[in-house]
Amino acid sequence: MKIQKLLALCVFTLTLVSCGNPVKILKKEIKKAGYILYQNPIEEAGTGTLIGGRPSHMMYVAHPQTCFPDDAFENGFELRKRDRVVLPTIAKKISTSGKVNAELIEVLGAGSSPIGIGVGFDLVKTIDLQFKDVTVEYLDSVLLKSYYDNGMDETCKDFLNETGFVIQALRVGEMRFEFTSNGGGQVELSAPVVEQILNLGIDVGWRVENKYTLVIETPKYIGYQLGQLKEVDDGMALYRATTTRKNWYEFRSISVFKPENPRKNQRRKSLSRRDFPDWLNINRNSFYD
Repeated sequence: MKIQKLLALCVFTLTLVSCGNPVKILKKEIKKAGYILYQNPIEEAGTGTLIGGRPSHMMYVAHPQTCFPDDAFENGFELRKRDRVVLPTIAKKISTSGKVNAELIEVLGAGSSPIGIGVGFDLVKTIDLQFKDVTVEYLDSVLLKSYYDNGMDETCKDFLNETGFVIQALRVGEMRFEFTSNGGGQVELSAPVVEQILNLGIDVGWRVENKYTLVIETPKYIGYQLGQLKEVDDGMALYRATTTRKNWYEFRSISVFKPENPRKNQRRKSLSRRDFPDWLNINRNSFYD
């Protein structure tokens, strides 16, 4: 009975520190939800961003609005959608201490709006972090097909044949930090103190609330799914990677969309691994036509 109560407490507690490494739990839940963790900082990380490189070293190719603009449709249809999501770990307050503090900042340092360790970071004993306004941002595949057929620039199509793009991302609208010092007291925050503890990018917006809470206002993308578009017999083949393996993206076919007026008796081209650029590192064992 005592063991059952302990397990129940571990599941339902509002903090994760008592149930193991909270950062590892956070990473595991992001992956379980079907997202790849950002592993290095990039200028943009939201949906529509054109990406090159490998999972461990993503390279920024084009701004998300270049090939996937918000005003793609004159009739008001929105290519980019956002829905609220409930992920138990992300919805709770995460508490870290000791070496785990650095692990947490390392996770938050990847993707866009990077956060780094400041020169006075060692003065911090514990970090309490709470995510607010967690949403899934995605490109509507139906509207994407229509836009690809009728409005997308040919140069973008050429690039999309050779690069990936973020088709779906896990977005945190706001992060709230509270710090405890090695002396055991709550750290009173001011601009100099914040800049001593954390190294915030120049584009990262933040404020201090009630002397003790640091609020990061700039949205943060903490997980993504990579899309790949291929021209197939004047149509469009859409692939998606939600996992990686040995630094390879594991792509699976969503479907092949034919043009609105396909030529009769036209034979559909069968794609193979050779049809993808080398940087995508398609896993032979996980590729599906």
